[in-house]
Amino acid sequence: MKILKYSLGFIDQGVLSLASILFLVLAAQFLSAEQLGTFVLGLSTAVLIQSLVRALSGETLLVRSTREDFAPGERERCLGLSLLVAFAIGTVMVTLSFAVPQSMNFYLSLGAAQFGLLVQDGVRFAAVSTGRTGGLLALDCIYTVISCSSIYFAGLLGLAGDGMLMFLGASATVVGVSAMFAFRLVPRCLAGVHWLAKHWRLNSSFVSEAVLGAVLGYSITLILNFYASGPELAAYRSALSIFGMTSLAINFLRTIVLRDLRPAHLQRKRSYWRKMTAMSILVAATVGATYLVLANLPEQLGSSMFGETWIIMVGLFGAAALNRFFAGLSVVPTVFLRVQGVTWRATLVRIVVTILGFGLGPVGAFLAGAQGALLAEAVLYLMLALSLTVLSRRSTGRPLHRLSRPNARKLRGAVTASSASSQA
Repeated sequence: MKILKYSLGFIDQGVLSLASILFLVLAAQFLSAEQLGTFVLGLSTAVLIQSLVRALSGETLLVRSTREDFAPGERERCLGLSLLVAFAIGTVMVTLSFAVPQSMNFYLSLGAAQFGLLVQDGVRFAAVSTGRTGGLLALDCIYTVISCSSIYFAGLLGLAGDGMLMFLGASATVVGVSAMFAFRLVPRCLAGVHWLAKHWRLNSSFVSEAVLGAVLGYSITLILNFYASGPELAAYRSALSIFGMTSLAINFLRTIVLRDLRPAHLQRKRSYWRKMTAMSILVAATVGATYLVLANLPEQLGSSMFGETWIIMVGLFGAAALNRFFAGLSVVPTVFLRVQGVTWRATLVRIVVTILGFGLGPVGAFLAGAQGALLAEAVLYLMLALSLTVLSRRSTGRPLHRLSRPNARKLRGAVTASSASSQA
């Protein structure tokens, strides 16, 4: 039964990875290289916002679902929090569109895209926490078909990148709202704020990690856009997206495996390394298979999918493969640490490594364009994987959360009093 559930979960991640590739393939059929760069910039920004909100709500919900004191009502609170943030960001985008009239269409389309993606993603993480993998697969298949169809339809209408983003946001919103009814989820926005405050220790550490990664990744995007070229940015994002089949292993570990893993599974040294080896092999297999397929893809077929951008992309496949492999390796100890209840200690490690990363990623992008950015990020991911693995091993067998000093004193006082009374 568990094999079937994991298989469905892996297929589900494959569907989402395919969607991220199809977004770019479909857009490339109608847009020039420069226009595709604009579409990629908007989509990258929307996905960045999605990752930050997911850290605030969805990832915390998954970690909470592994705890004994998890309440089913937390799903509705988490979803309500996601919707509240989506409305707030949408309001900011509308305000920016009036403040910067020359970029009105871009900000409005970005507001629509991020809103739809946040609605759909919020419902999706609530569904993941229920363990209903079959229903989750159906939801993501419907989302992929409708969102890809909306981008294609926008292209047929002759719309530019901002029009495609608008259609993508609208379709994602429709799918997300429909899924709320299907999964019987009633968002509770105000309760979501209280849920956020109650579990701020988890939320804050995950958000801090997401912000660090987002700032680093987005700085590379902006450098490529303004100091390299729109086509180079499009090639960078397209190369990472076409390696999206490797992301299915990464996201599979961060969702389905995280949901089912328990601290007891990591107590024994042999079990710990066996699970880490199995997960690492999964990452290596998906990266290797993707690279072999792309390396042997006929040039005519690649050009038909990505247009002018394909020529630049071909030279990035080796660097992109290394990037995705080490990114996947860094996720394995990340999953272990979340199951072990290690939050801010892991975040502090990420802060140190990411600060070093600012001397790698953006500088690599500035000096060597897209290939330099990919290789520099790969080195950063390797450093992160090694550092987090050391922390995870040192944390094995420790309690989920360290006691605060006042609570520790109270506990020691209670133990001393109990001991004295027993001696009397």
